[in-house]
Amino acid sequence: MTKNFIISIDLGGTKILSALINSANKIVAKEKISTDIMNGKEGLIKAIVESVKKIMSDNEVSEREIKAICLGVPGTVNPYTGLISSAPNLGIKNFNIKEALLKYFSIPLLIENDVNLAGLGIKNFEFNKDTNNMLVVFVGTGIGGALFFEGKIYRGSSFFAGEIGHMKVNSKGNLLSKDKNSTFETIASRTAIVRDIKKELNKGKKSVLKEYKSPKKIL
Repeated sequence: MTKNFIISIDLGGTKILSALINSANKIVAKEKISTDIMNGKEGLIKAIVESVKKIMSDNEVSEREIKAICLGVPGTVNPYTGLISSAPNLGIKNFNIKEALLKYFSIPLLIENDVNLAGLGIKNFEFNKDTNNMLVVFVGTGIGGALFFEGKIYRGSSFFAGEIGHMKVNSKGNLLSKDKNSTFETIASRTAIVRDIKKELNKGKKSVLKEYKSPKKIL
């Protein structure tokens, strides 16, 4: 009897997390590799393909047993075409990642914003499914958001809705209108927090964090 699986991939700014999920919605295996953004789009695609093939090989799963691959992208993406308009933390603009991946797989591909997918997971598996309106915020390399109205993802006409990480704010959280370099995620993302901790430690500020070689290890 053929088993059915889905491979779910979280494409992050620093790492790629893959999970093999069975027909009972249970995670049966996980895979983690570093995101290769230094070699551009080609390096990124190569890393995704490597992650998929490894999790299949390690678990002796054939391609015909994989019913779909779901890829969460940290940026503005058209889920119908797979076109990434902008993914700053990956250094990508105007790139059709779906077309690129279909050169390696004949498996159906679902491409969606990563926080939109996380929001669907929260709605269906953590909250009551009747929870229809919510804002989901995830803090990582950047800051992503997802909006749900009347039980459905609200993407906006340009698929940019929910991208709160790019709001222009100052360190006190006040909205700005002009400073392009001061955004929510440049101030409050994990990347920004680690940067500021290192800066203060290098100035000689006393902290228990000095016991760690890198503040990043505890965040």
